[in-house]
Amino acid sequence: MVDKLFDRNPERKEDTVKLRKAICIALVASSFALVIVVAGIRDARDETASMQMAAASMTVSPAEPATYFVTRPIREQREKTVNYTVTKPVYEQRTKTVRYTQMTPVRETRTKRDDVTGQTTEYAVCKMVPKTKEKTVNYTVCKMVPEQRTKNILYTVTRMVREERILD
Repeated sequence: MVDKLFDRNPERKEDTVKLRKAICIALVASSFALVIVVAGIRDARDETASMQMAAASMTVSPAEPATYFVTRPIREQREKTVNYTVTKPVYEQRTKTVRYTQMTPVRETRTKRDDVTGQTTEYAVCKMVPKTKEKTVNYTVCKMVPEQRTKNILYTVTRMVREERILD
């Protein structure tokens, strides 16, 4: 559909370019949003699991001093390098030569001789003669080119640490 709009109308060309740019921006934004959402879901699961484990790990023995275990989360910041592909528009100027035939009027003077009187009369005749012409046309081609990009992402990892404590 977008390629059909790419004809000689300059307004349609501008609309087509705007549409392609909007599509590219939407694709990049949605991929970043997906990465952020996935990282957020993993953090929420880790916190829920740590609360349940901390409650179940408490032990008290009557013969020994009262000790108990506490499981607590420790969060660490980590960095990850992500490689992704972005398609971006590249505009290229091209030129082509168009050959066409145009009918051109040619004025021709003829002489007519009267057989009876012997007089000659000159008159003009207009003929349409085909003539081949060339025209150079400049136009712009938009190609979507893939580009590899790298981005560093900071994310949080939650580790569960078990500590033994003595009741005083």
